[in-house]
Amino acid sequence: MLYEIWIDNFRLPVIPKEINPYEENEVSSVTIDGFGEISKTTNLKVRTFELSSFFYDPVKGKPPYAKEYTISVNSFEDINNFFHFIQRNNKIVPFKMFGLDIDTRVQIVKYTWGTRNGSSDIYYDLSLIEYREANIESTNEIKKKRTNETPSNTPKSDTYIVKKGDTLYNIAKKVYGDGNKYLELAEKNGISNPNFILDGQEIKL
Repeated sequence: MLYEIWIDNFRLPVIPKEINPYEENEVSSVTIDGFGEISKTTNLKVRTFELSSFFYDPVKGKPPYAKEYTISVNSFEDINNFFHFIQRNNKIVPFKMFGLDIDTRVQIVKYTWGTRNGSSDIYYDLSLIEYREANIESTNEIKKKRTNETPSNTPKSDTYIVKKGDTLYNIAKKVYGDGNKYLELAEKNGISNPNFILDGQEIKL
Protein backbone atom coordinates (compact mmCIF):
# COMPACT_ATOMS: atom_id res chain seq x y z
CA MET A 1 0.00 0.00 0.00
CA LEU A 2 1.28 3.43 -0.98
CA TYR A 3 1.22 5.92 1.87
CA GLU A 4 3.04 9.05 0.80
CA ILE A 5 4.92 10.58 -2.13
CA TRP A 6 7.44 13.35 -1.54
CA ILE A 7 9.15 15.58 -4.09
CA ASP A 8 11.80 17.53 -2.23
CA ASN A 9 9.93 19.01 0.78
CA PHE A 10 6.53 18.82 -0.93
CA ARG A 11 4.22 15.92 -0.13
CA LEU A 12 1.58 15.20 -2.74
CA PRO A 13 -1.68 15.87 -0.90
CA VAL A 14 -3.69 13.29 -2.88
CA ILE A 15 -2.12 9.94 -3.80
CA PRO A 16 -2.36 9.40 -7.58
CA LYS A 17 -4.75 6.68 -8.70
CA GLU A 18 -2.21 5.66 -11.30
CA ILE A 19 1.57 5.64 -10.93
CA ASN A 20 3.77 4.48 -13.78
CA PRO A 21 7.42 3.96 -12.90
CA TYR A 22 9.22 2.29 -15.77
CA GLU A 23 12.68 1.31 -16.92
CA GLU A 24 13.96 0.79 -20.44
CA ASN A 25 16.92 -0.87 -22.07
CA GLU A 26 18.59 0.12 -25.30
CA VAL A 27 18.34 -3.03 -27.37
CA SER A 28 20.01 -3.67 -30.72
CA SER A 29 19.47 -6.64 -33.00
CA VAL A 30 22.10 -8.72 -34.75
CA THR A 31 21.54 -11.26 -37.53
CA ILE A 32 23.68 -14.41 -37.38
CA ASP A 33 24.00 -16.58 -40.50
CA GLY A 34 22.28 -19.91 -40.06
CA PHE A 35 20.65 -18.84 -36.79
CA GLY A 36 18.58 -15.73 -37.40
CA GLU A 37 18.10 -12.45 -35.59
CA ILE A 38 19.02 -12.10 -31.93
CA SER A 39 18.70 -9.12 -29.57
CA LYS A 40 21.44 -7.59 -27.49
CA THR A 41 21.00 -5.21 -24.55
CA THR A 42 23.43 -2.31 -24.81
CA ASN A 43 22.58 0.19 -22.07
CA LEU A 44 20.15 0.44 -19.17
CA LYS A 45 18.31 3.76 -19.24
CA VAL A 46 17.40 5.71 -16.12
CA ARG A 47 14.03 5.19 -14.48
CA THR A 48 11.09 7.44 -15.33
CA PHE A 49 8.09 8.15 -13.12
CA GLU A 50 4.70 9.29 -14.47
CA LEU A 51 2.26 10.70 -11.89
CA SER A 52 -1.26 12.07 -12.39
CA SER A 53 -3.56 13.43 -9.68
CA PHE A 54 -4.86 16.79 -8.46
CA PHE A 55 -4.22 19.54 -5.92
CA TYR A 56 -7.25 20.53 -3.86
CA ASP A 57 -8.34 24.14 -3.74
CA PRO A 58 -6.58 25.67 -0.69
CA VAL A 59 -9.34 28.25 -0.35
CA LYS A 60 -11.99 25.55 0.16
CA GLY A 61 -9.84 23.62 2.58
CA LYS A 62 -8.58 20.06 2.81
CA PRO A 63 -10.89 17.17 1.85
CA PRO A 64 -11.02 14.32 4.42
CA TYR A 65 -9.09 11.93 2.17
CA ALA A 66 -6.25 14.38 1.47
CA LYS A 67 -3.19 15.44 3.44
CA GLU A 68 -2.14 18.92 4.47
CA TYR A 69 0.18 20.87 2.20
CA THR A 70 3.74 20.76 3.48
CA ILE A 71 4.64 24.12 1.94
CA SER A 72 2.86 27.44 2.33
CA VAL A 73 -0.01 27.34 -0.16
CA ASN A 74 -2.39 30.29 -0.36
CA SER A 75 -3.26 29.74 -4.02
CA PHE A 76 -2.42 27.34 -6.86
CA GLU A 77 0.20 29.82 -7.99
CA ASP A 78 2.31 28.81 -4.98
CA ILE A 79 2.24 25.15 -6.09
CA ASN A 80 2.98 26.01 -9.71
CA ASN A 81 5.87 28.23 -8.67
CA PHE A 82 7.31 25.36 -6.64
CA PHE A 83 7.33 22.91 -9.56
CA HIS A 84 8.29 25.47 -12.20
CA PHE A 85 11.28 26.58 -10.13
CA ILE A 86 12.59 22.99 -9.99
CA GLN A 87 11.92 22.38 -13.68
CA ARG A 88 13.22 25.64 -15.13
CA ASN A 89 16.41 25.57 -13.07
CA ASN A 90 17.13 21.87 -13.76
CA LYS A 91 17.15 21.20 -10.03
CA ILE A 92 17.93 17.72 -8.74
CA VAL A 93 15.63 16.97 -5.81
CA PRO A 94 14.92 14.03 -3.49
CA PHE A 95 12.01 11.77 -4.52
CA LYS A 96 10.46 9.24 -2.15
CA MET A 97 7.55 6.86 -2.55
CA PHE A 98 6.79 5.25 0.79
CA GLY A 99 5.26 1.82 0.35
CA LEU A 100 7.12 1.18 -2.91
CA ASP A 101 10.58 1.55 -1.34
CA ILE A 102 11.66 4.21 -3.82
CA ASP A 103 14.18 6.69 -2.47
CA THR A 104 16.16 8.47 -5.15
CA ARG A 105 16.78 11.84 -6.78
CA VAL A 106 14.97 13.18 -9.82
CA GLN A 107 14.58 16.04 -12.26
CA ILE A 108 11.26 17.26 -13.62
CA VAL A 109 10.89 16.55 -17.32
CA LYS A 110 7.31 17.73 -17.73
CA TYR A 111 4.69 19.43 -15.55
CA THR A 112 1.24 20.20 -16.96
CA TRP A 113 -1.89 21.30 -15.11
CA GLY A 114 -5.43 22.50 -15.70
CA THR A 115 -9.04 22.35 -14.52
CA ARG A 116 -11.67 19.71 -15.25
CA ASN A 117 -15.45 19.71 -15.31
CA GLY A 118 -15.68 23.16 -13.73
CA SER A 119 -13.92 21.99 -10.55
CA SER A 120 -11.86 24.49 -8.54
CA ASP A 121 -9.22 21.80 -8.05
CA ILE A 122 -6.13 21.66 -10.27
CA TYR A 123 -5.37 18.42 -12.11
CA TYR A 124 -1.78 17.73 -13.06
CA ASP A 125 0.51 15.35 -14.97
CA LEU A 126 4.07 15.07 -13.75
CA SER A 127 6.97 13.32 -15.49
CA LEU A 128 10.15 12.72 -13.49
CA ILE A 129 13.44 11.22 -14.58
CA GLU A 130 15.87 9.63 -12.16
CA TYR A 131 19.19 11.42 -11.80
CA ARG A 132 22.16 9.13 -12.28
CA GLU A 133 25.57 10.53 -11.44
CA ALA A 134 28.69 9.41 -13.27
CA ASN A 135 31.38 7.82 -11.13
CA ILE A 136 33.99 10.56 -11.48
CA GLU A 137 36.60 8.60 -9.56
CA SER A 138 36.34 5.63 -11.91
CA THR A 139 36.44 7.91 -14.95
CA ASN A 140 39.60 9.61 -13.69
CA GLU A 141 41.22 6.23 -13.01
CA ILE A 142 40.55 5.16 -16.59
CA LYS A 143 42.05 8.39 -17.92
CA LYS A 144 45.08 7.97 -15.68
CA LYS A 145 45.57 4.40 -16.83
CA ARG A 146 45.36 5.41 -20.47
CA THR A 147 47.84 8.23 -19.92
CA ASN A 148 50.35 5.86 -18.33
CA GLU A 149 49.99 3.24 -21.03
CA THR A 150 52.75 3.12 -23.64
CA PRO A 151 51.37 2.65 -27.16
CA SER A 152 52.50 -0.61 -28.72
CA ASN A 153 53.96 1.18 -31.74
CA THR A 154 56.19 3.48 -29.67
CA PRO A 155 59.76 2.38 -28.85
CA LYS A 156 60.30 1.75 -25.13
CA SER A 157 64.00 2.63 -25.29
CA ASP A 158 66.46 4.32 -27.61
CA THR A 159 68.34 1.16 -28.57
CA TYR A 160 67.72 -2.51 -29.30
CA ILE A 161 70.20 -5.39 -28.90
CA VAL A 162 70.00 -7.86 -31.75
CA LYS A 163 69.15 -11.42 -30.72
CA LYS A 164 69.61 -14.65 -32.61
CA GLY A 165 67.12 -14.91 -35.45
CA ASP A 166 66.36 -11.16 -35.54
CA THR A 167 66.01 -9.28 -38.80
CA LEU A 168 65.66 -5.54 -39.30
CA TYR A 169 62.15 -6.18 -40.58
CA ASN A 170 61.14 -8.04 -37.39
CA ILE A 171 62.77 -5.41 -35.18
CA ALA A 172 60.93 -2.60 -37.00
CA LYS A 173 57.65 -4.49 -36.64
CA LYS A 174 58.30 -5.12 -32.94
CA VAL A 175 59.21 -1.57 -31.94
CA TYR A 176 57.25 0.49 -34.49
CA GLY A 177 54.40 -1.83 -35.32
CA ASP A 178 55.41 -1.58 -39.00
CA GLY A 179 58.01 -3.93 -40.49
CA ASN A 180 58.29 -1.76 -43.60
CA LYS A 181 60.25 0.77 -41.55
CA TYR A 182 63.30 -1.53 -41.59
CA LEU A 183 64.97 0.71 -44.22
CA GLU A 184 64.72 3.65 -41.82
CA LEU A 185 66.51 1.56 -39.18
CA ALA A 186 69.18 0.61 -41.70
CA GLU A 187 69.78 4.21 -42.72
CA LYS A 188 69.81 5.44 -39.09
CA ASN A 189 72.42 2.81 -38.15
CA GLY A 190 74.55 3.06 -41.32
CA ILE A 191 73.78 -0.52 -42.30
CA SER A 192 74.53 -0.91 -46.02
CA ASN A 193 72.99 -4.38 -46.23
CA PRO A 194 69.63 -4.49 -44.37
CA ASN A 195 69.63 -8.27 -44.66
CA PHE A 196 72.81 -8.65 -42.62
CA ILE A 197 72.97 -7.84 -38.89
CA LEU A 198 74.96 -9.50 -36.10
CA ASP A 199 73.85 -11.04 -32.80
CA GLY A 200 74.54 -8.58 -29.97
CA GLN A 201 74.63 -5.62 -32.35
CA GLU A 202 73.19 -2.43 -30.92
CA ILE A 203 70.49 -0.87 -33.09
CA LYS A 204 69.56 2.77 -32.61
CA LEU A 205 65.82 3.25 -32.76
